[in-house]
Amino acid sequence: MDVVFDIRGLVGVLLRNLWIIAVTVMLIVCITAFVSYYLITPIYQAKSDILVSMNKENEGTNPTSGDIELSLKLVDTYRTIIKSPTILEPVIETFDQRISVTTLLKKINIETYENTQVFSILVEDKDVNFAVEASNAIAQEFQSKIPQLMNINNVHILSPAKNNLNTEPIYPKPILNIIISFLFGIFFSVGVILLKEILNTKLASEEKVNKFLKLPVLGEIPSIKKDKSNPFISSQNDLYYKLIPRWKNQLEYIDFYLTIIATINKSKGHTNGKTLLITSPNPGEGKSITSSNLAILMSKSNMRTVYIDMDLRRPSGHFAFQLPNHRGVTSYLNEKVQVKNIIQESGMNNLHIITSGPIPPNSTQLIGLENISELLLELKQRYDMIVIDSPPMFVSNTVLLSSIVDDCIIMVNAKKTRYPITLKYIEKLKNTGANIIGVIINDKKMKITPYYY
Repeated sequence: MDVVFDIRGLVGVLLRNLWIIAVTVMLIVCITAFVSYYLITPIYQAKSDILVSMNKENEGTNPTSGDIELSLKLVDTYRTIIKSPTILEPVIETFDQRISVTTLLKKINIETYENTQVFSILVEDKDVNFAVEASNAIAQEFQSKIPQLMNINNVHILSPAKNNLNTEPIYPKPILNIIISFLFGIFFSVGVILLKEILNTKLASEEKVNKFLKLPVLGEIPSIKKDKSNPFISSQNDLYYKLIPRWKNQLEYIDFYLTIIATINKSKGHTNGKTLLITSPNPGEGKSITSSNLAILMSKSNMRTVYIDMDLRRPSGHFAFQLPNHRGVTSYLNEKVQVKNIIQESGMNNLHIITSGPIPPNSTQLIGLENISELLLELKQRYDMIVIDSPPMFVSNTVLLSSIVDDCIIMVNAKKTRYPITLKYIEKLKNTGANIIGVIINDKKMKITPYYY
C-alpha cells in the first residue's frame, strides 16, 4: 500500500482533528498534574559532604602526588565502609523509629566527584527530618570509626545536612512532569491521528477518491436516517421509505441528488448516452436506493425513464417500489417474454420499472452479451434514460454490463468502502472498455442546513 502525504494534506488532517489533539493534551496534562500533586508521595534528599585529607602526621608539608592518589583510592574504600553494618547498626540505634539495615541501605547513596577528595552521603526519605538526621548520623559515625578501622584520621565533615524551611522534594517535580506530559500529549495525539490516517483506507472524502481512484466525484449523499417512529419499516421495505417521495424532509436532501444529476449531464458532455449503470465494490453501499432516487428525479424533469434491477442474485428493486417480481429481466432472458410485458408502472409520471424477475439458479449463464444488448436497444427506442441497478463490481455480470452501457458510476460508502479493493475492481471494468464517468460518495457524515426558501 503506497502512502503519500503532502504538506497541505497533512495540515488538513491535523486541523480537522485539532479538537482531538487539544482534548488529549488537556487530559494527559490534568492526569499528570493530579498524580504528581496528590498521589505520588514526595521524596526529600539530605546531603552531607565529606573530605578525605592527608594523614595529620603529614600536615604542614606540601602534599605529594602519591598522597593525593592515596586519598582518591581511600574514597572508594570509604564508600564500602559507609554501607557496612559496622557503621549503619550504631546509626540505627540513634533513631526514634526502628528500621533494618537493608531498608536504610535502600535510602543511602554515595556520590563521588571526579578527581576530587570529596564525596557526599545522600539519604532519601519521605520525611525530610529523618533524611537530615540519618545523613548527619552516618557522617558522624563514619568519622568516629575510621581511626579505629583504618588507623588513620583523615575524614572531615565539610558541610552537614541541613533542614531548610524551603526544602523542595527531589521527586516528583510537578512542573517538569506537566511540561513533559504536555509535549508527550502533542506528539502522542498527532502520531495516533497520522497513523490512523495512514491505516484508514476508507473512501470517506472527495480528496481520497481523487487521489487513489483518479476519478471525479459526481456528488455526495448524506446519511439517510431510518424513521424509527414508523413501526411498519422492516428490512424488506426499508428501501421503500428511503425513496424521495416518502421522505419527511425532502427539500433538505433533494439538492444532493439534483447536484449529482447536473454533474452527470455535464460529464456526458455532448454525447447522447441513454444507459447509465450504477454499481459498487460491495453489497450494502447504497447503489440500489441511489439508482432508484436518481431515476425518480430524472423522470420528474420530463425525461422518459426506466429503472432496471439487474442484480439477479440479490434483487431489491421490487422492494423499493413495492411491486410484484413474478416477471422481470429473467423472464425476458429465460422465457423470451416480450419487453412490453416486463415493464411495470411506478405510479409516477414518466417512470417505469423493470424488476429482476424470479431469481435464477445461475444468473451468470443467463446473462449474455447479445440478449442484454437487444433488451437495451429496444428500451432506448422507448425511453430517454435507462438507469441500471447493477450487481456489485466483483460479480461477473457487472463486468459484462459495464462493457455495453454508455456510462458507469461507482457508488462508494464513506463509512466502509476501502480504496485498495475498489481500485482493483475499477481496473477490471476499465479493461473491458467500461466508461466510468465518476464516483458518488454515499452515507457521508455532513451537516444538513435546513431549507429556508
